[in-house]
Amino acid sequence: MASAVDLLLSRLNENLEYSHKKGITDNFFSLGVSPFMAMLTDTAESDNGGAGFMTQVKTRGTVGPNPRFNLTGTGAPGRHQFLFQPVNLEWRATWTRDELLAAATRGAVNAFDLAKERIDQEMHFVRHTLEKHSGGRGWGALAGVNNISSLVITLTTVDGGASGTTTKELTNRFYVGQKLNAAATEGGASDDLRGASPGTIYTVTDKDRAAGTITLDVTTNLVDGDVLFEYGFRNFDAGDGRIMPVGLYGWCDPVAASNGENFGGKDRFDHAGLQPLRVALETEAPMTTVKEKLIRMDEIAFTEGLRGSDQDLCILVHPREFRQLTADVEQQAIVREKIERKNSKGESYTIGVPSYQLTGHKGIIPIIPDAFAVNPGHAFWGPFKSSGKDGMGFKLQYAGESLINMQKDRGSVIRLADNGVTDALDNTVDGYKASGYFRGNISCSHPGNYLVGTELTDTAV
Repeated sequence: MASAVDLLLSRLNENLEYSHKKGITDNFFSLGVSPFMAMLTDTAESDNGGAGFMTQVKTRGTVGPNPRFNLTGTGAPGRHQFLFQPVNLEWRATWTRDELLAAATRGAVNAFDLAKERIDQEMHFVRHTLEKHSGGRGWGALAGVNNISSLVITLTTVDGGASGTTTKELTNRFYVGQKLNAAATEGGASDDLRGASPGTIYTVTDKDRAAGTITLDVTTNLVDGDVLFEYGFRNFDAGDGRIMPVGLYGWCDPVAASNGENFGGKDRFDHAGLQPLRVALETEAPMTTVKEKLIRMDEIAFTEGLRGSDQDLCILVHPREFRQLTADVEQQAIVREKIERKNSKGESYTIGVPSYQLTGHKGIIPIIPDAFAVNPGHAFWGPFKSSGKDGMGFKLQYAGESLINMQKDRGSVIRLADNGVTDALDNTVDGYKASGYFRGNISCSHPGNYLVGTELTDTAV
């Protein structure tokens, strides 16, 4: 005869599976999601039997009816195909038998709530991981090493190198106890991680937000100018491919493509239309304030013929520059920008984010801060809000039944360590586990319709 716990587990599995299917997208795109993530169109797509997601990229200019996928001549208008492997991010929620039984004494609903709360916490951690790397190039890079003094690391941007400027704001990507790797470059095919395989592991022991530094347990093999990665988020040999999402800086890189670059199986070097337009805003004299530079950025986008309406366009900046922008404008000019989405029932709802409404050449364009997708000093102009599968905005592709899936090979919830032995992975004696994964990537079919501005920092302060 089945025990009370077995019956409870059976009911949990049935109800959790139903709840997960109905609410996962709503829980993912909920209050607190970063602006760039909130504007992603989530779309279920085939990964071609494991070969990867195929993204058809349209260049700037008029694309003829002939569906060519091989461009001829620098900047020739047409279509190109990029292939990226899905990224796998796994989550695991656990709770003890005592916790489950204590909740069950107050009713089956409480037992369900216990399991759902733990699962939702882990799913939100997956979302936060995606947010933290949503602006990346797919290598899991967090920051650059500007300077090493004993065990203290002064942070700069990934592209900053040893001569970069200290970037205090990047301390938000680190926490005490975090495990890191390092390499000479972010994704250089010949640059293995520092140390012998699987790479030297560094542990964060302290951080100083005011100084823009982190403290490590060791600095073995680490040198000025290195790039820091989340442990396990980059292959030891970068040539083995990207294992994190190819985000904003992958598709719309402020750094021009190098000759022979492998991006989704293609070399973008000779095809300017497959890359964003770029402008160094500091050279656009005599402008000094963030507001003046953003106005000039919109003018450049207009004169270059970049497409988009005031319903689709926005400019993403880092909160540092947004804070400088608010010093240049009236406080009443800062309003809530509403990002429209649809829930699992097909009903429209909005996610509100702070913004400054800039009067641009194509109407009112919101300036929106994002702490993870954008690095300090940069700005991205483009049709981020152009949603839908055929829109010009960015997409969150996923392969699987849901955006974030639950493992159900033995039921949504399974019992752990019935023999009383601690499970090596879950560290829970006589407990329960629910696990799952995200399998997908980020794509953009119109990177040539975006403008990247560098040197945005207010030089008047």
